[in-house]
Amino acid sequence: MFAFLNAQNFTNEQLQNCMQRPALSQERVVANDFDTDIFFGTSTRGSMAYGYITYPESAQGFYKWDVDNIHGKTVIKSGTLSFYGGTYYDHKVYVYEITGTSPNYVVKFQILDPATGNAITTIPRPELNGSIVSALTYDYTSNEMYALRSNGLYKVNLTTGELSSVASLTGFTSGTTMLTLAVRLDGAMYAINSSTATTQGNLYSVNKTTGACTSVGATGMLFVKYAQSMAFDPTDNQLYWACSTDASPYDKWTKVNTTTGLATIITPDTYEINFMYFPYDATPTKVTITTAVTPEGAGTVAGGGEYEVGAPVTLTATANSGYEFEKWTPGNSTANPLVFNATENATYTANFKLPPPPPCKPVTEVNAVLNEVTKEVLITWTAPDGLVPTHYKLFDGDEVIGEPTEMSHKVDVSSWEAAEYTKNYCVLPVFAPTVCEGDVAKECKEISFTLSIKDYTHKFSIRPNPATNDITITSKSDFNKIEVVNFLGQTVITEQNNGKTAKLDISTLTNGVYFVRIATENGASVMKFVKQ
Repeated sequence: MFAFLNAQNFTNEQLQNCMQRPALSQERVVANDFDTDIFFGTSTRGSMAYGYITYPESAQGFYKWDVDNIHGKTVIKSGTLSFYGGTYYDHKVYVYEITGTSPNYVVKFQILDPATGNAITTIPRPELNGSIVSALTYDYTSNEMYALRSNGLYKVNLTTGELSSVASLTGFTSGTTMLTLAVRLDGAMYAINSSTATTQGNLYSVNKTTGACTSVGATGMLFVKYAQSMAFDPTDNQLYWACSTDASPYDKWTKVNTTTGLATIITPDTYEINFMYFPYDATPTKVTITTAVTPEGAGTVAGGGEYEVGAPVTLTATANSGYEFEKWTPGNSTANPLVFNATENATYTANFKLPPPPPCKPVTEVNAVLNEVTKEVLITWTAPDGLVPTHYKLFDGDEVIGEPTEMSHKVDVSSWEAAEYTKNYCVLPVFAPTVCEGDVAKECKEISFTLSIKDYTHKFSIRPNPATNDITITSKSDFNKIEVVNFLGQTVITEQNNGKTAKLDISTLTNGVYFVRIATENGASVMKFVKQ
């Protein structure tokens, strides 16, 4: 259980040395476990450290202790847990569990409940088998967790435990191994390397981007080996180091000067601690206000982003065409803009809705005019202001005589009997259900006109009908003039004639409906034909 950083980096003899710790004397055991008041009083600050003690085996477990009274430790969970690298973040403890023997270590990533030491999440990490993650530390300036493994610096995925390489550590004493790692609240990273019986472990500052290590100074501790752990106390940024060596006193509780590198022993003859931490729940100085819109595409929101804690936030919702702002969620506030002070990361959703349809409106300016030439009554009107009907219903009294989509309609009266007529033509707009609401009245126009007998006593024929190139007009009486009128009432062909028949070239006319009007001594007659 008492291993170096990576089993593959060391000889079998070195690994055996790791596993064969010197036995504790009975006097040392008594001092550690029982006679705590002989050596130390209580802490003046009351800072509590937490960690996993792996040696002596009789003390194995997850503990908390006052930094000035490590022997007054309180057990959280006892037993052989086989944890190495570990640290704390956001009310959880993140560790790597190592089981098996060298070089066949099996590695699992675990998230523990700090109150009980029980596992919340366990995820095998087979790609790490055979090696040891020797240290974890959380950087509150970058919101990243870092790991130390095989003289390499890694970032940790807090959900899966997967490691992503940052850099290999360089610049420290050749032939040694970096054993432990810690980041201060200001983001400064430090590491301590192994040493021999005649050399001291050094404190190094570590570049978190390149892995370059710069020596701060010698710790004063000879023969540094086995599992190490260190962490910064967030109350005063003091670096504490649970130092394990092969030189008596073997396990020492120390504090390290990060300016000189020198470690001062607070308590000798303590424990081998595989990982340790100080609980710290950072109060963020900045928070992120995220915005959203529902339904999608109904509008926009301005004002989201990153804010200093306590800074005023103004969120403004702008509805897209056809929508109107309803409320903010959460909170159901209808204020727009919404003004508040930033206190925590939050998402505000602007809820938009379709406004209630306006009242339906009738058409206006209904008019009806008889075209004497085409013998048609042209009915026109103006659409409702601001509204677009799907179509219109046209009434002759109560009878529907058409459902046009355009704002005009023609009534063919050429076949009507000669008489005087009074008609009341009415127009009713028809709307889609979402366009408007409410009933709407018909708008009407009364028209009076007379169809004279002379217009209808003279009959003639047009052949062929429909026609493409020419038409032949045949009458029972002589006619002296021919006019062809288009649908708009415009005369497009005029010819003189003397007889009962006439042939007209219509090849140049645009396809459509036309009217032929012939003039005789008894009056004029009109007939419709189709050019195709």
